[in-house]
Amino acid sequence: MTNPHQEVDQFISSLTPGNKKIVERLRDIIFAAIPEVVEEIKWGHPVYTLHGLLCYITPAQDYVSFGFFNGVELNDPNGILEGSGNKLRHIKIKSLEQIQEHQLKLWVMQATELNTRD
Repeated sequence: MTNPHQEVDQFISSLTPGNKKIVERLRDIIFAAIPEVVEEIKWGHPVYTLHGLLCYITPAQDYVSFGFFNGVELNDPNGILEGSGNKLRHIKIKSLEQIQEHQLKLWVMQATELNTRD
C-alpha cells in the first residue's frame, strides 16, 4: 500500500472479524489496481479517490458493500452491480470467497479512467 490512511486503519480495527477480513482484502485490491489512489474516511466509511471519487467500502451487519460513485458507467455485462440511482452501483460481499479479485480490479481501473476522460 502506498497511501494508506491512519483513520482507515482505525476504522478497520473496529470491525467484526469477518467484515474486517473482507474490508482488508478489498483495500488490498484497490491499492493493487491503482497504487496512487488516495484513501480517507468520508461520510463515515473508507472512500478512495483519484481525479475524483472512485469507490467506497461500507460494512453492514451481514455483508460489506463495495461501491462505485460512477458505477452506472462501468462495464457490467453480467449485471453483478446493484443499485437504481443515477450513478452509484455496488456489490454486497458476504465472505472472502465471494470476492472476484480480477473483476474488482478491472472496475477500479475503469472508474479511474472515467475520472480522467475529457
